[in-house]
Amino acid sequence: MLRRIAKDSVVLFGGEVVSRLILFATSVWLARSLGPDSFGLVTFAQALLAYFLIFGDGGLSVYGVRAVAGHPEQARGAWLGITQVRTGLTLALVLVAWLVLLALPLDATTRRVVGITITAALPAALLSDWALRGLGRMLAATSLASLQSAVALVLVWLLVHGPGDVVWAPAARLLGALAAAILGLFLLRGFPLAGSDLGAGRVWLRAHGLSTMLASGGALLMTNLAVLAYNSADTLLLKPFAGNHEVGLYGSAYRVIQLPMTALYTLTSAALPALVRSRAGEPAVRRRSMRALTALATAAGLLVALALWALRHWIVQALYGPAYAGAARALGILAFAVPFDFLVSVKGTGYIAAGFERTAALWAGAAALANVLANLVLIPRYGMIGAAWTTLGTYSLLLVLYVAILDRKSE
Repeated sequence: MLRRIAKDSVVLFGGEVVSRLILFATSVWLARSLGPDSFGLVTFAQALLAYFLIFGDGGLSVYGVRAVAGHPEQARGAWLGITQVRTGLTLALVLVAWLVLLALPLDATTRRVVGITITAALPAALLSDWALRGLGRMLAATSLASLQSAVALVLVWLLVHGPGDVVWAPAARLLGALAAAILGLFLLRGFPLAGSDLGAGRVWLRAHGLSTMLASGGALLMTNLAVLAYNSADTLLLKPFAGNHEVGLYGSAYRVIQLPMTALYTLTSAALPALVRSRAGEPAVRRRSMRALTALATAAGLLVALALWALRHWIVQALYGPAYAGAARALGILAFAVPFDFLVSVKGTGYIAAGFERTAALWAGAAALANVLANLVLIPRYGMIGAAWTTLGTYSLLLVLYVAILDRKSE
């Protein structure tokens, strides 16, 4: 099983490295071109978009990976059925969001930036990357993210050259997501998902029970939502309490630690189908695989954290320029959240593969609640530094809860 995980991880890692480096380059260009204030608005809007993506997905993409990996002969029905549900949920959310934006007393720039950013959730709901991962088509799956990032980078490079061009930043993201969704439809050709029977989705939904699927997906949704909350609640709270400027500084530091975090997510994404299949195998082999993944995550996380802490001032200056010098303080704290994130990601994937997503969601929700409460206390007084310490503390808390309660159940 480790060989399969390693092979899939190499493919996913290569694609994700390309995608994330392009995405990171886009962020650096935006930060330098827009300045901390406008970049802070873009960062806030992107953090808000993440919640629309989570609710629009409903936990169904992870559910779909597991369903397709377990029964690849039903891949087309799963793809069509889950995509129909995801699209319906997302469309409803985006329409409500636009009504709220039009009703609120916002300035025109804020309304446009937030509204266009949120609209990018619609093409994202059509992405087929999760189904391709379930089928083991890792290269095809990761190419979608690469295209999305590349289109956005080209458009940003062409259109964003100062704070007055801020609206083009979310527009570039929207067009990139649309391009990736269209490519995904072409990639389905030649795979088990291709075909002309559009009714296969409804058949699959009836066979699996929409309510049952939403209940299971809902547990995964709560887990993802909890993870997102302690990853982005700080950004959303920084804007009203500290303003766009601190959001821009904090967002620039957070983007640095997101690079290694995404690399680890690549490994866990590749591991999920293999871990699902391993449930029918020898328990000893499964335990050895999880121990190996955990040890790798621990060692890699500590090395990354120490490097980021030692080079924090140089990294900020080299990437963003002197206007972002204050972000180095936050980066020095956030760096040590990396090893905790690595371990939480590996263990969380193991729990989902074992079918303990509801229990994992419960404890992830507890950690998320603690994160929000701590941010409400610390951000008004300490700004982005309080947010950074809250992030580190929340990851630590969630890891303790996972180890203390779920480790034995998942073996």
